Amino acid sequence: MILGTAAWQVKSARLYNGLSHPTMAHDDAIVKLARQIDAARKAERFLVNADEVASLRRHGACELHRICADFVASVNSNLSEAALDLAPAIYAPESFRERGENLIQIGSQDREMQIAFEAPFQAGLYWEVPGSVCPGGRGPDL
Repeated sequence: MILGTAAWQVKSARLYNGLSHPTMAHDDAIVKLARQIDAARKAERFLVNADEVASLRRHGACELHRICADFVASVNSNLSEAALDLAPAIYAPESFRERGENLIQIGSQDREMQIAFEAPFQAGLYWEVPGSVCPGGRGPDL
């Protein structure tokens, strides 16, 4: 029995340098693993379904058009003659452009108001390549 205990103590001394906690190299490996786990958890929070995001953008564009259409209808209902025009008159989800500007115009007698909106720039697609230029000539937003 004494030999078994001594053998365990020798093995323990080799692994832990006779201390009750691991060696520095072992600590570094644990710290590195913990950082990787934390980084993975943080990255998972930002993972999104591209189709879901595109659908939400199309829905948001349609909702913005509906708000503009309601405004034009409300103003025109209080005028003796309809004076405000909305372009486009109908906005379908397929009308949304992922790249470039989307426009909604409200006009009356040579005066126009334009509402321009677009999908946000996605820096993560281009930041890895130094000096890369994104579509539209914009650089990465960092």
